[in-house]
Amino acid sequence: MQATFDSAWRRRALAGRPRAVQALADAALLPLVRYCFHRVGGNRYPCEEVVQETLLRALRDLEDDDPSRCGNNIFPAADPPGPH
Repeated sequence: MQATFDSAWRRRALAGRPRAVQALADAALLPLVRYCFHRVGGNRYPCEEVVQETLLRALRDLEDDDPSRCGNNIFPAADPPGPH
């Protein structure tokens, strides 16, 4: 089952609800790693740092997010980032 990243999810995440935060990590982690890995020359450690910072920033800036602007999709493009 795919998580829904709507305004209700946003409220739970802002309240620090572990399952809401975990849902974001579960949905975003692999696509972010796939997107980042070859862009840092295939080096695992810089990729991990970039992905970690990206997820932290997403949570830190969540208060300014409006999920409905992207159709409640954390990857508003047609496809999630990554090699196709």
